Amino acid sequence: MTRPAELELVGEPMRVVRSPCAHTVGIGGTVVDETMSMLALRDGDRTRWLPKAGSVFSLAGAEVDGGSLVGRPHDRRGAR
Repeated sequence: MTRPAELELVGEPMRVVRSPCAHTVGIGGTVVDETMSMLALRDGDRTRWLPKAGSVFSLAGAEVDGGSLVGRPHDRRGAR
């Protein structure tokens, strides 16, 4: 089983299924960029930056807690 911390997110389709910001629930697209605390999802010609913490994302048919994705992407992938 792959741990969320080991996932490479850029290029993957993702959707927000739960969030403290009700207006972000249902937003989906392809991950095009990532920072320590944010994900950039592109849907068509629009890119939206969404917070990781507090959100739950649908990724490859599974729900992933955004809190487990918080951290610099290259540090997160190297963490054990």
